[in-house]
Amino acid sequence: MGSEKFTQTDSAIGPNRRHSADATPSLLHVIELLQPIADRPWTWITLLCAAGLVLAWMGVQSGRWRWLAASAACGAAALGVALVARFVPTPALMATQCVRGLVSAAEAGDIARAQGHFDPDASWHMRSRERPGIGRERIDAALNALGNRHRIESNEEVSLEATTEAPDLGVVEVGFRTVTASSYGMVPTRWRFEVRRASDGTWRIERVTWLTLAGRDPPDGGW
Repeated sequence: MGSEKFTQTDSAIGPNRRHSADATPSLLHVIELLQPIADRPWTWITLLCAAGLVLAWMGVQSGRWRWLAASAACGAAALGVALVARFVPTPALMATQCVRGLVSAAEAGDIARAQGHFDPDASWHMRSRERPGIGRERIDAALNALGNRHRIESNEEVSLEATTEAPDLGVVEVGFRTVTASSYGMVPTRWRFEVRRASDGTWRIERVTWLTLAGRDPPDGGW
């Protein structure tokens, strides 16, 4: 699908920032053009820095200021890439913020806020997104259980990979180690979230797939 991606392992929770529906078409076009850079900033920064170092070495060896100027230009471009990655709201970034917002709400036992991260027509799938899913009512029931018998006591994000699949779609695969009131110790799980930008500019989860539970297939009915 030609998607761009980035990986993260830190567990900071970011807000589900809005990608304004009032943005002008020209601005949206610019954002879309910058998304491949913003989704893989370290690839571009590494290449530019390496090129800058080579050009600087050539400039010092030859005494030609043009090579040094080109090296400085590479450094400026690398800084520009870092700024693009910081401020351009790519679908991968927005999807990550949405998922982490959900996790933050679930950890706090704020069920209403957690439910707000899902699309009204969201579905929940086990093992594979191609398998038949269960609907929003079952998702809400599972979230409600996190407020009582499955209350989260501790939770650690151990891996995260986010991809931009389309201008309005980001996909996040994330792994956790979690202790709940009903578990016997820490339980590892892996999840896949498909997050789409709604017509009002907010990003909501439209499909969630529970991939593994302690390295095995999760139960068909959820918890």
